Amino acid sequence: SEATVKIEGNKYIKNDSGTIIVTVTEPHSEDTIYKINYTKVELESEYDFDYTGNEQTIVIPITGKYKLETWGAQGGSYSDKHHGGYGGYSTGNIFLNSNEEIFINVGGAGKIGQKNSSGIITAGGYNGGGANTSGPYGYGGTGGGATHIATKTGLLENLENYKENILIVSGAGGGAGYEDSTNDRYVIAGNGGGIKGTSGNQNNYSDLNISNPGTQTTGYKFGRGQDASSWCGSGGSGLYGSTSCSGGGGSGYIGNPLLKDKVMYCYNCEESTEEGTKTLSTTNVSENSISEYAKQGNGYAKITLVHIASNDNYLSSLITNYGELSPSFDPVTEKYRLTLDKYTSEFTLSGTLSNENASITGLGMYELKNGETKNIEIEVTSESGNIRTYTVIATREKIGENEHTSKLSKLEINGYNQNIAPEFHPLVNEYTIEI
Repeated sequence: SEATVKIEGNKYIKNDSGTIIVTVTEPHSEDTIYKINYTKVELESEYDFDYTGNEQTIVIPITGKYKLETWGAQGGSYSDKHHGGYGGYSTGNIFLNSNEEIFINVGGAGKIGQKNSSGIITAGGYNGGGANTSGPYGYGGTGGGATHIATKTGLLENLENYKENILIVSGAGGGAGYEDSTNDRYVIAGNGGGIKGTSGNQNNYSDLNISNPGTQTTGYKFGRGQDASSWCGSGGSGLYGSTSCSGGGGSGYIGNPLLKDKVMYCYNCEESTEEGTKTLSTTNVSENSISEYAKQGNGYAKITLVHIASNDNYLSSLITNYGELSPSFDPVTEKYRLTLDKYTSEFTLSGTLSNENASITGLGMYELKNGETKNIEIEVTSESGNIRTYTVIATREKIGENEHTSKLSKLEINGYNQNIAPEFHPLVNEYTIEI
């Protein structure tokens, strides 16, 4: 004879801890009992990415909702007074799948160029900051590098044709500049981030070329700030980097439609209320990575798990308005039979999800012809994407060829069908209605 298996406890795990007892019974031997004690453990939930000058990666450990935060880098500074523009801040929530690889490039701060006639090049900040070529008249700051998170490897400037892979960007500040003379001439660098970076300005030198900052569609180049020479300030990087010579800032980006609850902050910048470019201006700035603050120094990035997607793809109930399911409903039992009498041609299946974030298809009203059998599949998809299929094999008994009946198959009253009580059935002979 066949052995039977009985499961007690949590057949599908929902609690933080518990015990599942599995009993195997065979008529000719002693029962065997298995105990499974389980405890849910806390996963690491926050992943920080400081500046390294190289691309960094993370393999998403578990499917769920994650908060992305990025800070762009500051442009190069000559002094505390003549400082580079500040980097912007961007944030938003996104649903990521386990084992998905994510690429993070944290922008590097700009530096100050040299004063000489040798044409020495000082590189811009990592991830697109504009460089500086030395000149004899003063010191020019290089542009800061943008910080971005993407589902494709590469510096931001190499992703122009893969914009759908870019999840979020924080723009960087432009470089400051100082003419080494008695004329008190210097560059007031622009700040990065938001819908549009700021352009920067000049002091006591009206001939200075004012920069065009990065926007959502224009700037010097996608993902790169413009180089400069002598005491001009180079452009900061962003979705679009800025031109030089007043060291404008690069733009941020939160336009990916998968990103939700999103916003950008930038220092004394233009604001926007549109969902895909929402920008708020701030006067808060820090060397530390503080949410909603503009950034001094190198950029930064943070990915935080805020919600674990449930694997629960069970029903907690499955009900038919006619007949009875066989066997009786149990969340872990996936196959049922339903037999309708020969006079019932329609029935409705309804059910309740075990987890409200799951989705379901296959419930509703079904019609069976005389003697017909129909396999009905009900699919429950968990929040994490796992699918469980319940099957109901519904059969209507057959009215014989020579069998006569005086039963109605349908009863309708114009305008009052929903008021009939009880619901019509060929074997029910009495009803009430309010008119």
